[in-house]
Amino acid sequence: MCSRRVFRQTASQMQRDRSLVVVLGLDQAQTEAEAERWRRRGAVVMPARDAGGCLRMATAVGPDRIVLDPRTPDRLLSLLKAHPVSSNAEIEWLSETESSQEFLAA
Repeated sequence: MCSRRVFRQTASQMQRDRSLVVVLGLDQAQTEAEAERWRRRGAVVMPARDAGGCLRMATAVGPDRIVLDPRTPDRLLSLLKAHPVSSNAEIEWLSETESSQEFLAA
């Protein structure tokens, strides 16, 4: 049963024309800068305001990528990896330096 769910997730991801990215930064300006960076790359971005919102979005839509603040609680990462809908997403860590520079340049 679990493998069927993973297969459906993978199939839905393959049908997308654009990447779907969930971004969780614990600083709003940083989150917006990272979201804008992904939008410029052509992705559809869903910024999350907190860990609970990130978990709800990621488990509902099955994003291709989840970008997390390094200060994110470890529990969130565990839950994202354990859920059949979000477990296939690539996890990236928000770089404070990169996002701050991109935000300042905008």
